[in-house]
Amino acid sequence: MSVQEIFNLPAVKEVEKNILDLQRDIEVSYGLSDTSTAIIRRLLLVRKHLLEHEFVMDEMYKGLLGDFNEALRQQLVAMRYNAIKSYNAVMLTDVDGDIEVTGKCYLGYGYPKIHPVQTIRAKKMWCMLNETLDHYNRNYENGVCDGWRYPRGDGYTDSENYLLYLNDEVDNWDDWFFGNKLTADMHLIHPINQLLEVTCFSIFDLLWVRDFNIEITVETDYDTYKGDMQVDDLDWSKYDYSD
Repeated sequence: MSVQEIFNLPAVKEVEKNILDLQRDIEVSYGLSDTSTAIIRRLLLVRKHLLEHEFVMDEMYKGLLGDFNEALRQQLVAMRYNAIKSYNAVMLTDVDGDIEVTGKCYLGYGYPKIHPVQTIRAKKMWCMLNETLDHYNRNYENGVCDGWRYPRGDGYTDSENYLLYLNDEVDNWDDWFFGNKLTADMHLIHPINQLLEVTCFSIFDLLWVRDFNIEITVETDYDTYKGDMQVDDLDWSKYDYSD
């Protein structure tokens, strides 16, 4: 079955129509409905499962997956480099407080031009998934790796491999493919597994992504207390506000 045929399956079309109708109602009413938002999040998961049920790994998909893996790997490496460069530049300014830099990598906000399905419905669904409308996509608010912070200061290494593989050595995060022989030698990075396992993106949403949006922010944290900051030791079993 072709990708176009998969996206035109009646069940897939119906769930996507329901999602987009809910978003249209939200847009027209000029505000978010908590109930509609919860339903959209649930329907995005239903859509994910419907699409993934039709996925069968083959050499074509392996090639696309390898290209996506490499494109994402390169951007994460560049993000880490630029985040460290930003940290070092700010440190030279001698600002007060503790400095922390956070890098976030998102799949490109624009719908992939090389995706075989180029319908208005598909482009609207991409907006539902990629955080440009609201936080509908679970576990994706901070991007593909939940935000990379430098310096860590929590006992973890800041190495490039740790960002990519959660390990100092090159690894292969192909758990989602259940030991498929075609992925055994691919050295898939951890964010690939993260996107497939815990977000609402389906494999058919990811394979053609080649562009990304990067956010790098610098934060400083300091206080103005004279001497050590004193924190009140409050006894929450006692109160005086009803006197």
